[in-house]
Amino acid sequence: MTYVPQLGGYVVLTDQFHATHDDVSTPPAVFGAFHDASLPTLVANTRLANVSQLSRDIEQAAGDRQTWWDTTVKATATPDLLLDIVPLFEEHAARLLAAAAADNSTVTPYLVYQAISSNILKAMQVNGGNALGLKPEDGPIMIVQLTATWTSAALDEVVESSSKELIGKVDALAESRGARSKNGYIYMNYAGQTQNVFAGYGKDNSARLRSVARKYDPKGKIRDLWKGYFKL
Repeated sequence: MTYVPQLGGYVVLTDQFHATHDDVSTPPAVFGAFHDASLPTLVANTRLANVSQLSRDIEQAAGDRQTWWDTTVKATATPDLLLDIVPLFEEHAARLLAAAAADNSTVTPYLVYQAISSNILKAMQVNGGNALGLKPEDGPIMIVQLTATWTSAALDEVVESSSKELIGKVDALAESRGARSKNGYIYMNYAGQTQNVFAGYGKDNSARLRSVARKYDPKGKIRDLWKGYFKL
């Protein structure tokens, strides 16, 4: 979901991927709700493609400023939770758009929902599992992602602070409805610079990762030489 001034309002993009369906003329039945004829549609594109082709579709030109923030909620919670996040995002977007207008620059805010389904969580357990602390019984869960692209350094502070504030509101809303994900899991690839990603893996997994780091990099050389991103 994002605001498009040229269209005079918000638009929603739905990406649907199916591994085995091979009929481009008819969508898989599981996606039927997204193909309701009563929903206004600007454009639709169904095709067969491989992962590399799909990745090129989302390439972005260099030069703009960007940020990402995210949290996760239980996808089994009432759908009203995801709907109630939308007006919170609209307040955030209005704040950023006003700041950009005052600076005579541009900003494009996004709200993205990405599901981690139960079958994916089950596949994570193969070969001993992983360090994320997610189990099939904990899911399915929904990543609530914020991202923004803007052109002026003058907007840096308002974009980052407003994004952090909105993630806090989403967490509080989910907590009030018993819909926070286990350990407050944060997907690292979309995390904000100041978010505590490893805490969301749970105490045991976080401690294990630190133990492995001490064993193979006791002097912290990799941590010191590796600039940026998230480090233990």
